[in-house]
Amino acid sequence: MVKYDGYARKSCAKGKDLFAALTSEEHARVAETIFRAAGVGRGQLVLDWGCGCGTKLRYLEERLGGCGIGIDLSHVAAAFAQAHLNHSKVCSGDGSALPWIPDGAVDHVVSFGSLYHLYYFAAPLERYCNGLAELVRVTRPGGTVFVGCNLHNPPEAYLRNCTLELQRRMRVHLDVTIVREWNFWNGTLGEAYFSPPQDKRHGPSHTLIVRKGGSIAAAAQ
Repeated sequence: MVKYDGYARKSCAKGKDLFAALTSEEHARVAETIFRAAGVGRGQLVLDWGCGCGTKLRYLEERLGGCGIGIDLSHVAAAFAQAHLNHSKVCSGDGSALPWIPDGAVDHVVSFGSLYHLYYFAAPLERYCNGLAELVRVTRPGGTVFVGCNLHNPPEAYLRNCTLELQRRMRVHLDVTIVREWNFWNGTLGEAYFSPPQDKRHGPSHTLIVRKGGSIAAAAQ
């Protein structure tokens, strides 16, 4: 957490969020790309898991007339985000479990450069899948969970097995799209993060888009 507090002190006021290699204009394009891919509509409620300095939530408020909930492990980033938002609420803490958010409470969930920490830094491996399960749980049927910029994310086979397990465990239809980061972000981020050299450094990473359907039991009736 100390490391990311330091990043926040250096980057938040410059509009770079916690990704110093990106300009403020690139952060705006990131937000636009994420919300378009997730199908976020005007006035909707979005949870930003790992919201950093709040650039995506500000875009949501200013461009889409929406409202957000943000959570970030860095209290410096969370405080900056809250101070620069009008209607959204931000808190600092460990978001691996979200018992304070009811089932289906938000329209969509987005996470950029954050959820992979549950895999990269934590053991056992199941913690990533359990964290993803929480994001799916709090999303309403018809909503989307978008997880991108996974610099050290689990292998594609693990992501597919995890989402299949969540569908079985939660008894809900999940439409899953997994795209190589370079293919998804090329043209938005250039080579700042995703390129063949970065693949060699971090290993292949993927953007994960999970669209939540209705309950399997209800569909079978």
